[in-house]
Amino acid sequence: FPNVVRCIDGTHIPIIAPNENEADFVNRKSIHSINVQIICDASHIITSVEAKLPGSVHDSRIYRESTLSNRLER
Repeated sequence: FPNVVRCIDGTHIPIIAPNENEADFVNRKSIHSINVQIICDASHIITSVEAKLPGSVHDSRIYRESTLSNRLER
């Protein structure tokens, strides 16, 4: 796409069910996962990865808590 600065997307990485807070890691498809947000630039270079929240967390929360969101708010 012309004039694209960044592209952002999320994906669920399947995991083995953890012993603690197991229900937090169940995503909307009933699979245990980590919800990962990846950002790349126009040259397809990955510039940011957020891989710290469980599968039940919505993509918008991952963005709100991301380093990119914090930088843009400043």
